[in-house]
Amino acid sequence: MSATASLMGCSSLAGEGDVSISDAGLAAFKGEKGDKGDTGETGATGATGATGATGITGPTGATGDTGAAGPAGAQGETGAQGAQGETGAQGATGATGATGATGANGATGAQGETGATGATGATGAQGGTGAAGATSLMKVTTLPYGDAHCPTGGFQIDAGVDTDGNGTLDPAEIQQTQHVCNAVARKRVMFATADRFTGDLGGIAGADAKCQAEAASNNALDGKTFKAWISTAASEPEAAFTTDGQFVTVGGKQIAESWSDLRDTALAAKVTDQMGIYAPTLLWTATDEIGFWLGGEDCNGWTDGTAGFSGAVGSTSTVQWAWSYYNQSETCDTARALYCVEQ
Repeated sequence: MSATASLMGCSSLAGEGDVSISDAGLAAFKGEKGDKGDTGETGATGATGATGATGITGPTGATGDTGAAGPAGAQGETGAQGAQGETGAQGATGATGATGATGANGATGAQGETGATGATGATGAQGGTGAAGATSLMKVTTLPYGDAHCPTGGFQIDAGVDTDGNGTLDPAEIQQTQHVCNAVARKRVMFATADRFTGDLGGIAGADAKCQAEAASNNALDGKTFKAWISTAASEPEAAFTTDGQFVTVGGKQIAESWSDLRDTALAAKVTDQMGIYAPTLLWTATDEIGFWLGGEDCNGWTDGTAGFSGAVGSTSTVQWAWSYYNQSETCDTARALYCVEQ
């Protein structure tokens, strides 16, 4: 019999009564423990068994006592503001409250704008006539060219009171004197052409063009406009010319101090040609010394250069009235010079 069988037999015996085996006895049955054998290889994992049926839920136990309240948690963030609701209907107006005490006077405001002017009052009664006063008078005197006060000419104006009542401003009554002088006059060039022409000048316009062409030969006359001193029934210097300023030769020598002086009895100097050279010559004019047409002596309006017509001439050899009309006429086939006057 092996030790295991003997033990199992004893166990059977013990099951039938109060038989017990001491630790020593049991050790005798077991024998000495042998050496531990090598661990065998792990067997393959068996298949998982089927899940058993859920057991019946037991009855709910009694509710336990409520535990003590825990501390309050931190306050959460405020949520976004909701949309504003519609305005409610206005309530009824309350009763008017008692009037409050009058406040202190405020500071004085700025002054307002001046109002519109009122209507003019009625005219007062006319005062009595005063005593007659002395009459004030004024006297104007023309000053000639070269005057000590106005070298260019002008006017002297005297003012005063007619103390003796004779209607005249006497020298002793003059209280104030003023001089109004003419502006400095421009100097206008006048010359005789060096070229000579028959009476067929091409009319007044043609004669003016010949003067302009002659002036072009002297650079000192650039930019100046000239007209010929000739006349027809339709045109004459007295009406066609400008009349301001003085009249001088190309060299600047004074011929006349004014338009009126040019047309009086004499010139101040003889007229030279456009280069400033003096040479006595006769010139077509058909014009008297005051600038008017002589009548008929104009080579048929300065369009004919034949002996069948004649033209009146002037002369540079004199400063008297004959400078414009020499009391002589010549046939229109004759070649003569022209006077040219700056405008």
